[in-house]
Formats: sequence, C-alpha cells, structure tokens
Amino acid sequence: AEDVDCRRFQVAESKTGRSCWRRGGGTGNHGESDVYRRKVSRAMARRLPILALLLVTAIGCHQGPKPAAGQRTRGEQQRVAAMNALGDAGASAVPELIAALGDESASVRTQAAMSLARNGRDAAPATAALVALLSDSHSVACAAAEALGEIGPAAVAARPALLAAASSPLWDLRVRVRQALLTIDPLDVSPLGAGLRDEHRMAREIAAMHLSRLPPLPASVLPALVESSGDEKETAGTRGACIEAIGKIGPV
Repeated sequence: AEDVDCRRFQVAESKTGRSCWRRGGGTGNHGESDVYRRKVSRAMARRLPILALLLVTAIGCHQGPKPAAGQRTRGEQQRVAAMNALGDAGASAVPELIAALGDESASVRTQAAMSLARNGRDAAPATAALVALLSDSHSVACAAAEALGEIGPAAVAARPALLAAASSPLWDLRVRVRQALLTIDPLDVSPLGAGLRDEHRMAREIAAMHLSRLPPLPASVLPALVESSGDEKETAGTRGACIEAIGKIGPV
C-alpha cells in the first residue's frame, strides 16, 4: 500500500501559505497530507536508482560512436593541432614539444618531432628524446630522423644511433637517416656512398643526387660512383648523377 502512484498527488497551497501534499481533486487536511507526503517520499526514493540508471544510459547513448581503428579521437586531433601550432612558437615551445614525444599517440609523437624539426638548432635539447624514437613506428622514426638532421651538428650525440638505424628495413627511413648524418657531419659522405648500394632503387637514386650536389668529394666514394654510373639496371637519373659526382672528385 506504500507504493503510491505519484500521479495521484499534487502540491497545493494551504491556508498558512506552506505547500502541502494532497490527493488530486480533494481538499484533505494537514494530518492526511503529512501521511501522503511520507508515502510519496518513500515511493520516489525507491524510484531514484532506476531514474539515475536511465539518465546515465541516455548520456552514454549521446556520446557518439567510438572511432574506428586507425581513426583519431577528438582529443588526439586537438593534441596534434596543438603540436603543429607550437612548431611556430620558437625555442620557448621546445620543452613542451619534448614532453609530447612521450605521448601515447603515434600521431602526436610524429607531429611533435616534425615541429621540433622546424626549430632547427634550437631543438638540440630534444636530441636524446628523438634518438629514442628511431626505433618507434614508421612515421615516428622518420620524423625523428628528419628532426635530428635539422638540428645539425648540435645533434652529434645522435650519430651512433643514426648509423645503426641506417640498416633499417624501411628504405625511406634509411634515406632520412643518411641525410641526417650528412647534415650532422658534412665532411663524412660515407653514408651516401653506402646509399649507392642500397637494395631499394629510389634510395640509390636519392644518394646519387645528394652526392652530385656536394662540393668536391673524397676519393673514397669513387668506386661506388663508377660502378653505379655504368650499371644499366640503374635509372638514367642515378647514372647521370653519379657521372656528375665523379667530376667533383678531388685529387686521387
């Protein structure tokens, strides 16, 4: 009998000006109102857990679908955008970009490394953190290698790790690593000489193009240049670049 249907009751103003509960349509008295009020309160209390569950369920239904695999969440997109903006903030943003290199999202780590690259030598404090990313996922590792190259000679501590990464199974990472090694130590062209014997044709052509644009080259790269320039399996671009580079060899 205590499970009262709340719709049968309404709030009315008593003569004293206070609200009282009464049955719909009846005047009732204060004693009866107090009884009904207690009954309704107990009935509502029993219904509150159900109402709360319905509310939580309704909120969950309006959160939208979860992102599919490979798609960025909204928070991830915002962090990527923030890292991109910090790339134009100068040296003052470098500490925050370094911190972002440890983000759980590969997209955020990649963008943080790319933004550090835009800071050039000012990003030198990030050298150790970037070195740690050379063994990360494909995009992250490539961005880290590029950032180290943009830092230049100030990233000389990264040289051993870059030399190890030059044997990566990813050809485009190998290319970026060799470019980074050249900018860190412009006098050492041996990584590009090794690039002429890379298993990937595009990597060999890029190495040849870089060598053809350098100032006088050491004689140590001559054998590889001669071999590549006469290899009919190479592209015309690779052979032409090698011939041009041979013309820049210093006294043998």
